[in-house]
Amino acid sequence: GVQPAVVRMLLDAEVAKEELASLEFLISASGPLDPQTRVEFEEHFGIPIRLAYGATEFAGSLCAWTPDLVDE
Repeated sequence: GVQPAVVRMLLDAEVAKEELASLEFLISASGPLDPQTRVEFEEHFGIPIRLAYGATEFAGSLCAWTPDLVDE
């Protein structure tokens, strides 16, 4: 998973779609992800973003959307 700023950085750096082709999905956590950035990323890379929530004092994510939950 990555922080929301990394999602924006991948778009701004114009990373080639092929560079992330092995990913089935990408987890974004540690803060809110701008909805437009999410749409841009998913459209450009064809990779769905799954949001996760938690805090470092809890040793990471407490809950996250999995591909199965999204499909359901």
